[in-house]
Amino acid sequence: MEDFLKHHLANFNEKTSPDAADQWLKDLERIYDAKMCPVENRLAFTVYMLTGEAEHWWISTKSILELRDEPVT
Repeated sequence: MEDFLKHHLANFNEKTSPDAADQWLKDLERIYDAKMCPVENRLAFTVYMLTGEAEHWWISTKSILELRDEPVT
């Protein structure tokens, strides 16, 4: 986690445009790939970067997926 945070990627919040959100995800993937981050760690690191409404959205979405017995990825 400490190594990941050294990249100073901005947290993701509700005040981000769809284009900015897409770029944020691409930036995350680029960091993960460069660091050879294991797939099983990527979700936890990504969720850590969510704030505000984005964090609330994820909590709700995760609950819905779990209730449906769908994979949480």
